Amino acid sequence: MRSAGTQAGHSIASGHSEQILDFSCFSLLNPRFKAAETGNEKLIDLMIDVVDYATFRKRCHELASQGIGDDFLVRAIVSETLVWAWDFGDPSKVDEVIQRHRGFIAFCEKALLIEKNEQRRSSLEGMIERSREGIASAPDNQKKWASHYKTFCEVVLSRLPLEDPLGPFKPR
Repeated sequence: MRSAGTQAGHSIASGHSEQILDFSCFSLLNPRFKAAETGNEKLIDLMIDVVDYATFRKRCHELASQGIGDDFLVRAIVSETLVWAWDFGDPSKVDEVIQRHRGFIAFCEKALLIEKNEQRRSSLEGMIERSREGIASAPDNQKKWASHYKTFCEVVLSRLPLEDPLGPFKPR
């Protein structure tokens, strides 16, 4: 994905702009998923529909051509993006994330005690490992999302006329 823009020496680097828009892309594109066959599939492997910037952009153009106002669409995407970034970047939620992972680890460990099927045992062990990684990375993830939020506000919001919702309706 191309950079979201530059202003005052700031830019949203390609990977960052794509990541900060991920949840807005999912919300707008609403992809379908197929049922898991083994239980070891990653969510991305179960996705039927493509979710990427090109598809996101195409869908935005389709909506605009169907009568959805550009200003409304931009505000909806910006709002959705900020809500997700703010939530993930909230330092007060790091402990909540860690507790959620710990609770899931305890659930999986309890299930491991009685699980006999090797494939399901392996799946549970993988989920435990990913949750342990989630615990270890929670503080850094929060800081990364807080940085995404700040950069998005500096680069994108500063370029949008959000305070004047009647702008398109004013005589020119």
